[in-house]
Amino acid sequence: MNILLKDELNNESSELLITMLKEKDWRAAYLLGIREEKKAAFPLLDNLDYACIEQEPSTIVYTMASLYALGLIREVTDICPIIKVLDIYQCDLKWMAAWALGEIGDPGAIDALKEAGNGDPYGVFWEAGISITEGNEGVLDKKALRFFRFLESKVYMADQKSAVVLALEKIGSA
Repeated sequence: MNILLKDELNNESSELLITMLKEKDWRAAYLLGIREEKKAAFPLLDNLDYACIEQEPSTIVYTMASLYALGLIREVTDICPIIKVLDIYQCDLKWMAAWALGEIGDPGAIDALKEAGNGDPYGVFWEAGISITEGNEGVLDKKALRFFRFLESKVYMADQKSAVVLALEKIGSA
């Protein structure tokens, strides 16, 4: 499902969308993922900005879209940048990173996922049914909020298990 069907970027070339990643355009990241554009994997990883991830809503949205895209692309040769996101305080970013790692399916993520699962704070949020859009209504623009709601319904709350458990099951180490 493409939530940006009517967005003006939907008709742009993948090459242009890849250049837009430098500007941290979450819509470009999302659309590259929907297209499963393999040549976007490295630029998506390269443009993850760990210094700002926890502070700026626009960077959080970009990172969520990038992780979603990487999970859809699946052919990612270096999972270390995604694993690094598991160490970030933001719960929504952690479950998105765990989801992406599960979709990619690299057994190299197993130890990091198991460690992230110990005292799994984002699993607690999931089990409590806390919405990832909660508190973001006044911060995010309408398209970004729709993207968060899409992620919530398709990824976050879809399988009745935490993202870490699902990722470990997909990789085959539950």
